Amino acid sequence: MKTELILQKLISIKSFSGQEDHIQKVIFGNIKSYKFKPFYVGKNVVVKIKSKNSKSALIFNSHVDTVSAGNLALWNSSPFLGFINNDKIYGLGASDEKASIAVSLKLIEIFSKEVPDCDLWMTFVVNEEVDGSGTKEFIKWFDKNHKSEYQNIAGVLGEPTNLEKIEIGHKGNLFVKATATGDSGHGSQPQVIKKHAIKLIYKLIDKLNKENRVWKKNYKNEFMGIPTISLTAIIGGDINSPNKFADTCIAAFDIRTTPEVHTKAFDLINNIAKSIDPSIKIEFLYPSASYGYTSKEEVIVKIVKKITNANLLSSFGSNDMCFFTKVGIPAVVFGAGEPSCIHKPNEYCEIKNLDKCVDFYKEIIKEYSKGGDYYD
Repeated sequence: MKTELILQKLISIKSFSGQEDHIQKVIFGNIKSYKFKPFYVGKNVVVKIKSKNSKSALIFNSHVDTVSAGNLALWNSSPFLGFINNDKIYGLGASDEKASIAVSLKLIEIFSKEVPDCDLWMTFVVNEEVDGSGTKEFIKWFDKNHKSEYQNIAGVLGEPTNLEKIEIGHKGNLFVKATATGDSGHGSQPQVIKKHAIKLIYKLIDKLNKENRVWKKNYKNEFMGIPTISLTAIIGGDINSPNKFADTCIAAFDIRTTPEVHTKAFDLINNIAKSIDPSIKIEFLYPSASYGYTSKEEVIVKIVKKITNANLLSSFGSNDMCFFTKVGIPAVVFGAGEPSCIHKPNEYCEIKNLDKCVDFYKEIIKEYSKGGDYYD
């Protein structure tokens, strides 16, 4: 089947995060039709394709979930139609990341007729758009049960890069809430307010801005840039009661980390808060996500660079690379989708990139199996 027709079918299946069961059944059935034996790791669909060279393996990772379609009135056609116009296919997830699924399914079709040059693990994972728990579960299972079987192993994540970028890193993130408590009272009597909750938060903001400048000076990463601390929300008092001092003020911070600061960021911010006032409480809004990073000297990076001549960059947001990094599996992000249109109405993928990506992946598989000078 043509790759764009596979993508059309995938777009027609709603697969919002947490609602991926139907699309997984379709993917599972498609793989079975080629006489392979897919299986589930949690809710992830996985198939191993054995090769001539069982010493090396590549893991291809595609997430099956999408964000919501948003306001349907902003779409020029149904987000579930897979409408084709001017050599582009439109629909929710067309680039993020059903193009990657279509490419992987096309590879499975190809390797049902020929034996790949290294072992392939084709993975179709859930919940990437929420917390990455699908890839996290698969990688934990793979690390425990199969990683030791291989001398050489790497991952290829199909996040959209328009085949023009090879992403080899992304920042970690910590979403942190700071809560300051103070004295309440009548607005006409500031002299009785010993602890002003809003002012405590502003002192914290000021000190974190200074720390931001320290990070900018000392912790620039070659591919990820600088770690950042950003104030994203603040709540204090009641606008309808301007004559009352707020007894509580809450602020939220979006902290993006590089390897140099990730493990110490939370304790550092907590210590800064406590130096202002011991009662300021710092806590996670959500579990932190680690950074992903693969050295440009890794074999998989050199091979993808050689074959595609794409630029080495970092991802602007987090993705599932971090789970590969955590267990020491080098990985790259390289996919057919168009990153500029993701999470927007009228998302699309250029049809020409689908089979072009298939061809690139075939070459990467062949080259990765060779070893030789790459492993020196």
